[in-house]
Amino acid sequence: MIGRRSFLKAAGVSAASLATGSGIAHAIADVDWGRLASALEGRLIRPQDSEYLQVVVAFFRQFDDRSPQAVAMCRSASDVQACLAFVQEAGVEYAIRGGGHSYQGYSNTSGLQIDLGEMNKISYDDKAGVVSVGAGVRSGQLPAALSPYGVMIPAPRCPAVGMSGFTLGGGLGFYGRKYGLASDRLIETELVTADRRILTCDEAQNADAFWALRGGGGGNFGVNTEFKFKPFDVRGPSTIFQFLWKGKDPAPILVAVQEAMSSAPHDLSSVAMLQVSEPLSTGKPERPELTLQGHYFGRKSHVRDILQPVIGRWRPTRQTVAEVGFWQANTFLAHSMAVTGLTASKSSFLPAVSEAMAAQAVSAVSEWPGSSLPEAGYAFLLWGGAYNEPKPSDTAFVHRNAESAGAWITSWSSGDPRALVKEGDGWLMRSWEASQKYALPQSYQNIADTNMPNWLGRFYGKNLERLVEVKRKYDPEKFFDFPMAIPTQR
Repeated sequence: MIGRRSFLKAAGVSAASLATGSGIAHAIADVDWGRLASALEGRLIRPQDSEYLQVVVAFFRQFDDRSPQAVAMCRSASDVQACLAFVQEAGVEYAIRGGGHSYQGYSNTSGLQIDLGEMNKISYDDKAGVVSVGAGVRSGQLPAALSPYGVMIPAPRCPAVGMSGFTLGGGLGFYGRKYGLASDRLIETELVTADRRILTCDEAQNADAFWALRGGGGGNFGVNTEFKFKPFDVRGPSTIFQFLWKGKDPAPILVAVQEAMSSAPHDLSSVAMLQVSEPLSTGKPERPELTLQGHYFGRKSHVRDILQPVIGRWRPTRQTVAEVGFWQANTFLAHSMAVTGLTASKSSFLPAVSEAMAAQAVSAVSEWPGSSLPEAGYAFLLWGGAYNEPKPSDTAFVHRNAESAGAWITSWSSGDPRALVKEGDGWLMRSWEASQKYALPQSYQNIADTNMPNWLGRFYGKNLERLVEVKRKYDPEKFFDFPMAIPTQR
């Protein structure tokens, strides 16, 4: 996230010079980077260093036009303190990067990139039953660290996603109907504030900040440097499944999937995806296909029984149902977008899928203009269960009344014609807008979206006023500021 206000105030850069970039260039040219380097336990990487290109590239490549003048590879909370002191004193623009998966590129900057990637220690206290995770841990690192103990914590599908931002925005995934959000299983976190205090936040200490950090979104209240979770046991049987319907009208199948899931045991979690199956350089896709993929904490036979109303009536084109160990299941469910790809997304939380909602979704996906990548469509993460057990006010994560979480997705590659990319962006906005008459007035805060109307209300609902109060208490000068930051006033 970019400390824009603090940068302007300290450096005396005008709005006009920001528009041209001259003010930033002048301020950065006068910075004594050696002073910061000597204050760090970790490394300070500059553009002339051989490892620079490895650490500056974000996951979403469309934001690579902003390159930092320096990257601080923090190894401790004291390194974070040193970085915050430096940017405050020198008036340098900055961004904080955990996993680098910001949908709006808020972990990119032309100043100092405060990189938490080397704070990646994972440990398990068997006696206390607590998993400790550093701020730089990516979800793909969890299996190797936790499999010897037979425990896991909620994690995203993509192995490259940082656990820090994932947790602070709520953190939903394949095991959520049984075990809830990552933020629901968070029991403590360490926070470095704008005035450079290191705070322990839990139910007893700084409880108001702890409430806000469970769903209030990353980068709003300080820099989180460590997280402690209550894990769940994964030593029992696991079943993975995947069903594909191709060449059939997916709308009634999608409705039937929702109905089956609404009464399914919480041991079962799944995502349904309407998508095109092949890359397209021109033209439009044919009728979209429907994929249902998921995980069940139990035996293979139970999965078929639960989904029989769907697979018994509509025979899948292809299907996989396998009883495996949990860690095999976790690998099967992992999904990484194309590394060279570019992606945009818009989200909503949804009530039960109606026939009209399903028909609109199918029609919209059929109109996707195409690209050289097939990562496009509409995903429905089936909700309920432990997701909805807390009250909306128990934590900052307010979305506790949905039946599914929906995400529209478009993708492209750098070689696609600009006109086609623009057409895809237009399709994304039109599809999302058309779906809103079937959706709840809520969106997932981990999918940052500056083009979304009333995004504060959609992200935080009735919890917004309390979040503003917490922001005002812990960051009264709004040092941690970016275009979608929680404000200090309403």
